[in-house]
Amino acid sequence: MARHYLSQWTLFGVFLIASALSLAGGVDGELGELVRSAWTASPKVKAARYRVEQYLLRHEELEGFGDPSVYAALGTADHSRSVPGSRDYRSLTNNAAEIQGGIELPVQPGAYLTLGTAERWFHNPADQDTYYQTLVGLRVRIPLLRDRGFRQWDLDRARTLAEYHAVLADLTRELQDLRRDTEKAYLNLQQAHALAEVAKQSTLRSQKLFDEATELVGLRVVPEYQIAPALMELELRRADEVLGQRRIEAALVQLRRLAGENTEPRTVLKPAELVDWAAKAEMPRAMDFAAVLDTRATYRTILAQRQAALAESERASDSLKPDVALHLGAHWQGEHEYLPVGNDLLASDRRFGGEVTLVYTRPLGFRAEQAQRARWQARIGELNERLAETADDIRAELRNGELYFRHAAERLALLVKAQEAAIRTLEAENERFRLGEASSRNVLDAQKDLTNINQSLTQTAAELLGALMDYEHASGYGLAR
Repeated sequence: MARHYLSQWTLFGVFLIASALSLAGGVDGELGELVRSAWTASPKVKAARYRVEQYLLRHEELEGFGDPSVYAALGTADHSRSVPGSRDYRSLTNNAAEIQGGIELPVQPGAYLTLGTAERWFHNPADQDTYYQTLVGLRVRIPLLRDRGFRQWDLDRARTLAEYHAVLADLTRELQDLRRDTEKAYLNLQQAHALAEVAKQSTLRSQKLFDEATELVGLRVVPEYQIAPALMELELRRADEVLGQRRIEAALVQLRRLAGENTEPRTVLKPAELVDWAAKAEMPRAMDFAAVLDTRATYRTILAQRQAALAESERASDSLKPDVALHLGAHWQGEHEYLPVGNDLLASDRRFGGEVTLVYTRPLGFRAEQAQRARWQARIGELNERLAETADDIRAELRNGELYFRHAAERLALLVKAQEAAIRTLEAENERFRLGEASSRNVLDAQKDLTNINQSLTQTAAELLGALMDYEHASGYGLAR
């Protein structure tokens, strides 16, 4: 199996995150600054980074597979008998005091090497005097079916790296979502400022009308009842100003929740400036849908989860194989009547020995392994369906963003023309009122029309910009302009 290296996945992860970090300048670069501030302050982003760190450490944990393991034992045995069923204990030589030790390590391309040595003092040998015995040996175990070439370890690494990729994509998703939310919170704040300015200008027009009506009544150009409608409209516009201030404060609360409590945007857009921002906005050039899917973190997360499930399914399939292993061994044994580490032959007839053994082991049934493989195959089927669902969702998001942008652009152009007509109409009604040819109600109606158009123009500009922000988010911020 091909090796998987963390650096390869990390480089891809850096590319994936870079797509989310590629910020447009926004309004005088302020919008980009707010997004970066939100990325720094967000607990969700911090938590996602900790999850990435956990899987980096999990990778380091798996790399410990290659670390040698050391064994040592010291003791004595006298007429010892092995106990049936006992495990995880290597019995000492009978009728001897012994110290033994060894080291085991896996070696490429797929074998387990054991080096060991022992020094024994036989204190009660049959029909012999006491003597020392020294043993040095080497054994190699080579899996031939199950775990051939360290396949189980490789699959563990593949699963862990896929899970690392998934949490890296989760981090990117948090960055992408937070960017979209911060941009729209900033847009909502600018829209609230623009609508407050619309309300303020409407109040000024109402105040001017009320003052003119009062003056004309004093000059007996118009009757006194013309004052009441102007006063009513003035108070209504003042109430709208209070509502506008509430919108500004609420939008600022939301922006500070995302970008930090100390956030204080420098820019306050007038209605005409917000409309100009929207008028200059352009829909990014369309990308191949497969390329869009590759930049969307939600899609990449499911892909990584499927890769992890595939690795687990392969691991279960490998576990269905019998355990067939080739054992190769060689050893040297020497003895001495009085001294350790001797090279004589007392109880033995030769110093060197070896072995070649083929061992076959398997359970009578593979019920657990078969169930595991079936479970992971079902998980793969689930993730395939989720990939299809997510692709459909992303395609719909792109279409909706493009649709809303196009229609908002059309409405914006029509409302600009309507605004020009409403301004001319109001100027004409003001002139007629000053000449006593019309009532204050005619002027109020013209003022209301202009105010409504200004509000619609501001809201449409915000809808256009919001649609563009949604479209860029749907594309995974990988679009080229």
